[in-house]
Amino acid sequence: MEMLVDDRPDAAAESFANSIAAALRARRKLSGKTLAEVAHHCNTSPQTIQRLETGNMTLSIAWMARICAALEMEPSELFGPPPRYNRSKIAQCLGGALAARDDLQRTASYLAELAKEG
Repeated sequence: MEMLVDDRPDAAAESFANSIAAALRARRKLSGKTLAEVAHHCNTSPQTIQRLETGNMTLSIAWMARICAALEMEPSELFGPPPRYNRSKIAQCLGGALAARDDLQRTASYLAELAKEG
């Protein structure tokens, strides 16, 4: 059985556009920014950013530049591999998460003691 390949130029362009849109979404998530934060920076709605990221709206060069500016990156970065994780940033985030966990455990212990007393 022969596989059919869609070799129309518009299909290739659509596939490329979808890849760039997916890369934008991945970079936004990697940055930790929400749809709302990017939308605010771009002076648009979160729904518009979502449509651009999912390929449900045409991603023009102007939109790409605006979103990349919101993500503090160059548009050319979308055409390469994602950046490597910064170990010090990861350690900083983990440290904050562990400190928050410890605070919650102390609070839970304190509340348990209060419940025993009263």
